[in-house]
Amino acid sequence: MAVSEVGMKRNAKALYFLPTAVLALGFFVLDGGAALAQQGTPFSGTWSGSVDQADVDAYDVEIEFYDDFVTVLYADLDCAGVLENTGAADGRRAFAEHIVIGGENEGGVCVDDGTVQLDIRGGFLTYRWFWPDGELGATAKLTRVLTE
Repeated sequence: MAVSEVGMKRNAKALYFLPTAVLALGFFVLDGGAALAQQGTPFSGTWSGSVDQADVDAYDVEIEFYDDFVTVLYADLDCAGVLENTGAADGRRAFAEHIVIGGENEGGVCVDDGTVQLDIRGGFLTYRWFWPDGELGATAKLTRVLTE
């Protein structure tokens, strides 16, 4: 799937307004969010990669750790949201995913209320997305986006 010029403009607008949407909806993920984003921790910064999901063309995901919350962007799908830290087990971090732009309730294609598991393996961030019923739905191997 290629992102159209209109889609790219919409995604740029979504990124600009996403932090405001996070605050307006009350998904200010303070419990553990700051600890994840601290400089020097394995989960800090921005990570991106291509998602593999059955019966769907591969699409990109970008996850960014801020001081107080974590955002997720599915640019190819015109969707964005926040990840609410729900805990850690066996070296994995678990998050409830809340789609705030482009969700099914708004006529978009992204499912709200999925679960995301993240863990660092060999310098990569392993991404696993689960349907609301708990079934594994998608996987990706994300790399850290280097900034100057």
